[in-house]
Amino acid sequence: MVRQFLLVHSPLLGPYSWAPVADLLRAEGHRVATPDLRSALTGPPPYYPRLCDAAVAAAGIPAGDQLTLVGHSAAGPILPAITEAIGAAVADVVFMDARLPYPGSSWLSSITEERAAQLNAMATDGVLPPWDTWFPAEMIVLEVPDPDVRERFTADIRPMPFALCAETAPSSTPVFDGIPCSYVQLSKAYDADAEAAKRAGWHVVRADSVHLAPLSHPDEVVAALHQALPPENLA
Repeated sequence: MVRQFLLVHSPLLGPYSWAPVADLLRAEGHRVATPDLRSALTGPPPYYPRLCDAAVAAAGIPAGDQLTLVGHSAAGPILPAITEAIGAAVADVVFMDARLPYPGSSWLSSITEERAAQLNAMATDGVLPPWDTWFPAEMIVLEVPDPDVRERFTADIRPMPFALCAETAPSSTPVFDGIPCSYVQLSKAYDADAEAAKRAGWHVVRADSVHLAPLSHPDEVVAALHQALPPENLA
C-alpha cells in the first residue's frame, strides 16, 4: 500500500533535514511532503498557528487517503495541532527523536532554568542565531560527516525569533485518541522523552544512532520508521 508521509522539520532547522529520508521513501513508492516552516517564523508572534498552517498546507492529501505524520526534534510539540487540523486523514503519528508536547506551556518553561538562561544569553535583539552555531563545529561534523550534505543542511538553517521559545503552545490539543502514536529514539539525549512515551503506552523503537541521523543515516531512519508503524500501515 502506498502511503502519504508528512515529514515535519524542527523549527530550529530547515526542510533539507528530511531530504535524504524523503528520497528513500519516494524510492519505495510512497508520496512524501516536506513542508518548509521557515516563513512561519518571520514577523511577530504568535508562531504556533502559522507553523501548523504551513505544515497542513503542504500535506496535499488526496481524498480518502491516509497520512503518516512524522516530526523530528523540536517539531514534536507542533504535531498535536497539526493532527487536530488535518483530522481523520491522520492514520499514525511518529515522534522522531523529538520533544513531547507541552500543551499550555512554553519551551522555556519545559527546560531547566540553566538552559533557559543560556538561550536567553544567546539572543541578540530578540533573535537566536542559527541552530548549528549553538554547538562546537566538530559536533556537527561528527553528526553529519559528509561535507556536501552538511553544507546544504547548515545553509538551510535560519535565525529564529526568541519569542517562539516563550510562546505558549496550544492548550486545546488532542490526546491522539484512537490514533497510533510511536516514538523513535535516535540519540541518548532523548532518553527521557522515549521513556515518557513508553509510559504513555506508545510503541517505542530505539536506534543506536545520532540526532541528525535523518541526514547522515537515512537508511537507518527509514528502517526504524517502518518498525514504528503498525504492520497494516506499511507498504
